[in-house]
Amino acid sequence: MKTELKPYPAYKTTEIEWLENLPPSWQVMPLKRVSKVRTGIAKGRKYGEEETVKLPYLRVANVQDGYLDLDDVSEIDVLPSEAQRYALEKGDVLMNEGGDADKLGRGHIWRGQICRCLHQNHVFAIRCKSVLPEWLSLLTTTRYARAFFETRAKQSTNLASISKTNLSEFWVVVPPLGEQNAILAFLDRETAKIDRLMEVRRKQVERLQEQRTAVIHHAVTCGLDPTASMKPSGVKWLGTIPIGWHLKRLGYLASVKARLGWKGLTAAEYVDDGNIFLSTPDIKGMEIDFENANYITDERYFESPEIMLKTGDVLLVKDGATLGIVNIVRFLPMRATVNGSIAVIRTKDVLIPEYLCYVLKSKYFQNLIQEVKGGMGVPHLFQSDIVKFKVPLPSISEQESIVAHLDVETAKVDTLAAKYRRELELLAEYRASLISHAVTGKIDVRGLVPTTERERL
Repeated sequence: MKTELKPYPAYKTTEIEWLENLPPSWQVMPLKRVSKVRTGIAKGRKYGEEETVKLPYLRVANVQDGYLDLDDVSEIDVLPSEAQRYALEKGDVLMNEGGDADKLGRGHIWRGQICRCLHQNHVFAIRCKSVLPEWLSLLTTTRYARAFFETRAKQSTNLASISKTNLSEFWVVVPPLGEQNAILAFLDRETAKIDRLMEVRRKQVERLQEQRTAVIHHAVTCGLDPTASMKPSGVKWLGTIPIGWHLKRLGYLASVKARLGWKGLTAAEYVDDGNIFLSTPDIKGMEIDFENANYITDERYFESPEIMLKTGDVLLVKDGATLGIVNIVRFLPMRATVNGSIAVIRTKDVLIPEYLCYVLKSKYFQNLIQEVKGGMGVPHLFQSDIVKFKVPLPSISEQESIVAHLDVETAKVDTLAAKYRRELELLAEYRASLISHAVTGKIDVRGLVPTTERERL
């Protein structure tokens, strides 16, 4: 039976607006009163002939949102005295001094994963005294913590940074130590349940995406007739295709255009009103996001007529980590063009753009993309390579049938995947709310879970 979560029997008011009230035995103290905020070592120091030691150290890139990334830990030469001064200790709560505004201040506990590890000057190590490290780490995820970091940090575009002085003024809610343990035991159990359910949903979404890709791949390489005779394609990742189909280079079936490098635009050239200028994030979704795109002037728009978008244009990301993302221009709210990372593919009469879009989303093409990604530091598809891509080509009527079939089948998968993603969002919101209510005393969870259970979870 689900336990009803009730408030504490009594509360006291506080002078802190965002807390309003707390249980009578709880206190609120600035971070500097309950811990020692330690800054790390700066890189690039010169020691001349002095003897140094080489040790691993954590950078901002290692302290991620919700976990520590220890796959790529750098090393630094320091004096033996500095090695002691900047060494991390088990239980230190790590916080980045700067980074993405929505992730600033997130705390992650150092468990001693690397022996004798230091930390960079842009990573704070907070050594707790009168609160548990796990308690402080959870507090940094609450809404009131986010509000504090947003108001105290220096902001620039999407990045932010906070000083040691400002961080030290962060108000920490401090229940008695036994109560901290009781609340943590409850949250360990409840968040573990939520996390397990979220993992199930994530795997279901992954399987649906795999199913979607497989359905598309089968339709654009085998067709819809299960009795059709097949022939070897002779192309890697493609296998056999129906006998009546042809293999044609994309360059024969469509034009492939992209913004020339010397015509690249910078963010400084964006204007408040003008012509839509699509970038990779704008074409990642099911539909192209015209509403949140940037704008450029008429002068910049008209200088590249070859990539002025038309309805039916297929857009392919050809640069960077998101190489291979595909979308199609189904409508144009106004004049639009693309940045240098997106190729504009305009089909000829023998190729339906919607069919080409599905071909580019198939496992056949995406495997080729992964092959390119694996062989380059910064993945890139050249236009000369894109035009050589071989397209399995049925008749126009069969292309239309395949598109109609895939529109229906992918819609089924997308509807279910959207349902699971929404459930993931709701679970994440519930998890955050549960933590926030528990660590700010809005709910009384004392005695619901034995504190010894923390050791078993």
